[in-house]
Amino acid sequence: MNFRQTLQPKGFEADNSDTDVVYNGTFFDNADLPSFGYQKKYELQDEDDRKDFKLTPRMQKAQRDDVRELMNARSGSDSDGTTLDIVISTEAPQTALTSGDLLATWNSDGRNYFHYKTNQSIIHFYPIVSGHYEVMRDTSIPSGNTSKELVDLEIYYQKGHEYNLTRMMESMKMSLDYYSTHFSPYQYKQLRIVEFPRYRSFAQSLPGIIPFSEAIGFIMDIDDDKDVDMAFYITAHEVAHQWWGLQLEAANVQGQNMILETLAQYSAMMVLKEKYSDEKVQQFLKLQLDDYTEANLKSKKEELPLVLVENEEHIYYNKGALVMYELQKHIGEENVNNALQNFLNDWHSFNNPKKPNRYATTLDLMQYFREVTPDSLQYVLADLFEEVNSIK
Repeated sequence: MNFRQTLQPKGFEADNSDTDVVYNGTFFDNADLPSFGYQKKYELQDEDDRKDFKLTPRMQKAQRDDVRELMNARSGSDSDGTTLDIVISTEAPQTALTSGDLLATWNSDGRNYFHYKTNQSIIHFYPIVSGHYEVMRDTSIPSGNTSKELVDLEIYYQKGHEYNLTRMMESMKMSLDYYSTHFSPYQYKQLRIVEFPRYRSFAQSLPGIIPFSEAIGFIMDIDDDKDVDMAFYITAHEVAHQWWGLQLEAANVQGQNMILETLAQYSAMMVLKEKYSDEKVQQFLKLQLDDYTEANLKSKKEELPLVLVENEEHIYYNKGALVMYELQKHIGEENVNNALQNFLNDWHSFNNPKKPNRYATTLDLMQYFREVTPDSLQYVLADLFEEVNSIK
């Protein structure tokens, strides 16, 4: 299939929503490119709008045993991965970045060209980023990688935004060490963090690369005496997605975000716990409790158990962090990590002959937690994950 797609924005829309392609700091992912199949994300989501058009309520997530959706992962595909071979051109002196190994660069007619190619299968999810960047570089040999191969670490940033680079680089190194040791080896030759403008305030993990808003990392003012080091924590959370979401995908059903996001929350907390005092960890947990409590009071929807969570961020992020911290307090960090290592090993998305012909669900994950939990504490699993209980 061949296609040509053109976007020529002239100024900003009234709601400033079209900020993916900008003069310096463009960032979008392949969801903006043509793809096969029905794209559920383009459905009307506002319930009042749906009523106006006489549409039925939109189901946020399929039931956990939905046979069709068990075959679909986050990318909305039942593929076993894709390979990426891409040439990106951008205005000089900007640098263009995406997933994969950088094979070649050249300049022609005032434009810079970059050729990237993945050396293994990746999920069908990759970014296009371009900006005028400075670069901080380092290397790491993650302690859990038996191959002992160097991983190139790179942070691409706007000149003048050096404030938290050291925190972010340290978090990358500590995260790679912890996750490679306790879960599985890191699977790429590089890990890049790339700044994009604060028109949007999030970070996102794609194969070997993490686009990261300047607002929540690069220009965050952190007072170590008063604040939780969120630049460090958010980096650890996004690096965790190189495992939860990029090594192990989850079925597009209820509970999917517990696997993708709650496990990333847990992983990042364990790295935070290695770096900072218990006082700082408790301060972080208090922030999670406050955010969960406030959002739950505002929510119009009856709360679901964590194992059946749909799209409620305050449940799979905030409550999820609290629940996972409680779990490791009850059965021990080592047991939790053993369960997650076995879960990932059995359900790894690529080149895995043991993986069933579907994606993982929380029903599968809970079985691994049960195997490492003493009989006397099995009730804790039900209380934390399968029932709706208040968190204090």
